Parts: sequence; structure tokens; C-alpha cells
Amino acid sequence: MKNVILLLSSLLLFLCSTEMVAQKLSKDVKASNINTVDAVGNKINLNKLLKSNEKVLICFFRPVWCAICNKRTHELIERYDELKKKGIEVIAVYPSNQETMAQYVKDAKIPFTVISDPEEVIYKKYAVERSKEKLAATPKAEGFKAEYEEGQKLFAGKSYAKKTEKYDAIINADFLIGTKRVLEVGYYGEYIGDHYSLDKL
Repeated sequence: MKNVILLLSSLLLFLCSTEMVAQKLSKDVKASNINTVDAVGNKINLNKLLKSNEKVLICFFRPVWCAICNKRTHELIERYDELKKKGIEVIAVYPSNQETMAQYVKDAKIPFTVISDPEEVIYKKYAVERSKEKLAATPKAEGFKAEYEEGQKLFAGKSYAKKTEKYDAIINADFLIGTKRVLEVGYYGEYIGDHYSLDKL
């Protein structure tokens, strides 16, 4: 009987902890630190970035082959200098492998930090969603076709193989981190390509 109670207690704790991990981050919470290596081998630490920048914008993407994500990435590239003048550094996180991401950084001439996270360690820390419902809703979103076509053009003839469907249900998310890693914005998209507006930063 004691063993049964112990087993049930352990299961309850596991379920509770799983729910906590999956819970969306909200404004004013302290965000998890990021301490890793970027796509081109540089050491990255969120705490250190916040010492030399007022804020850090962390954007979570689907794999590199996603045309909609490519469109947003190029928006960040085009407006990076503007963001830096506002004291905002950018980190882009993708689930694609490091070799692929290193090539993408080179091809697209990305000036900000890009992190490869195929095991989704950082995705889980920030409770980035997987949603088949939001995935299915994407083609109905206003402007989806135009965004997709623009994203395809911005690949400029480069292609990145879709090796797995493992990441298909990932939905984009954006987080603006301020002093002492306090979350100022936690934005979870309602469909693929639904990002926090850079005009609001």
C-alpha cells in the first residue's frame, strides 16, 4: 500500500512539474538565463549581454526551411541597427542543427546572435508552444500567402532540406528581456508568422 501511495505521489509531482514547465511566461517574471554556444561557435550568455545592452529580444523560430520565419529573420536583419540604437540586442533561436544554421547565418549575412537548439532545451525553458491547431490555422491568417511568397524570395535561391517533421508544430514566440532578466514582453503567436511587432519595441 505504501508503495502505491509513493508511486501516486511521484506521478502527481511529475505531472505538476511538467505543467509548470509548459506554463507560458508572463510579464515581470524572471526569465531563464541562456548560457550556450551560438551557430558559429561563440559563447553566449544572456546575463553578460544584458550588461552591455539595455534589453535583449529573443525570437524563437521554426526550422530554417520555414519561409515565413525567413521573412521575419530578414525583417530583424533590416531593422537591427534601429534596434541597437534603442539599446536592444537580438537573439534568434532555431531548432535546426548547428551546421545548417551556420550556413544560414553566412548566406543571409545575419548580424545578430543565432542559436541552434535541436534538442529544444531553450524552447522548453521559455515554454514555446507546439500546437497542431495553430499550425492548421496558419493558412487562413491574413496576409499569409504574401508573407510566404516574400519569405521564399528572400532565400535568394538558397535551399535548406526539410529532414524531419519533428518541428512542424512549433509556433513562433518573442520575449523582450530587461534588467535583471525580468521579462517585459512575452508574446506567443496565434499562428506561424505571428510575431510581436518591432514597432512596439
